[in-house]
Amino acid sequence: MQINQLIAWTKSPIAGRRRKAIKKLTKFVLNNPEKIKEFYDLLKDMIADENWSVRSTVVSSIAEIASLKDEIRADAISILLGLIENDEPNVRASALQAIRKIIAKDPNLINDDILRASKKALDDENPNVREAALNLTLELSKYDAEILTDTYSIVLTLAKDSNPRIRESALRILVKNIDKMTEDQLEDAKNIFYERTTDERFEVRKLSIEGLMKLFTKGLISYSSEIANLVRKKLRDPAIPVRITALNFVVSIIEKNARYSDDFLDIITKEILLREKNLNLLKVTIEILDKYVDNIPEDIINKHDVPRTLDILEKSIIPKSPDKARLKASVRQLLEDKLGYTYEIRKKMWGEISHQEK
Repeated sequence: MQINQLIAWTKSPIAGRRRKAIKKLTKFVLNNPEKIKEFYDLLKDMIADENWSVRSTVVSSIAEIASLKDEIRADAISILLGLIENDEPNVRASALQAIRKIIAKDPNLINDDILRASKKALDDENPNVREAALNLTLELSKYDAEILTDTYSIVLTLAKDSNPRIRESALRILVKNIDKMTEDQLEDAKNIFYERTTDERFEVRKLSIEGLMKLFTKGLISYSSEIANLVRKKLRDPAIPVRITALNFVVSIIEKNARYSDDFLDIITKEILLREKNLNLLKVTIEILDKYVDNIPEDIINKHDVPRTLDILEKSIIPKSPDKARLKASVRQLLEDKLGYTYEIRKKMWGEISHQEK
């Protein structure tokens, strides 16, 4: 389609054509930066379009070209701030997303107007707007430590929101800002993390475990039966990303005291290595064992039959794909190079793999 025709379509009475024209023109000017200023002026004329979906498309386009052209960023921010008060929630959410994208390119554009607008939007009645405001708050917190203090109570409340995406975004802010929290804030965050480990949304459970792991690594919570039982439960979580995060928590625990590995190796060997079908989870588990097996006391290694478990796993992997071939090689290397069990020794001790072990 010719550029002139697309420009004509921006004045079409059909909203779908106006949206399509904006999207295609955006792609064109991103590849032809010398045309950005001209196109930006056209977008400013369309910012008050009668159709909310067109306005939302215009906002997204402004964010894309402003990310590329620094000369228009300040003006774009001013326009977008005005749209945060728009009657249509999708436009408000798009404006917040656009501001986040622009300040990610140029944090020097952060000003009091943006801080006030983002905080106000956290209380918006629309969940999409609240989510966009949380994501903007997360971006702002990278550059302004005061933003967390100013919005902390609101973020804590949103961590319990009925909308799972909002809970996820709020938890992400807490996890990313642990280093900036006061003692009282850390206590509140810890309680939220514990509470959300059973959340219905796996991303929230994952972030909660990450938060507790950070607190543990920094010495802000101590190892206890409560922590051990929680990590054991998450090693059995139905969601693979949560289980991988729990494995990383085990690493943090082992780095504090390798004897604590005794609390988790039964699940790692009998349930993950011998029963799990997910190659990524197996890969991460083997990588962790390869890195830390030298730190784990020999009596604990033997108690949980780690060599025999790895032997069964290695023999049972049929390398029908490159991923399986690499996994099989990694298990063999762990057995031979780290534990000293060559194939000949294993065959002498345990023989060939039986049908039941496959």
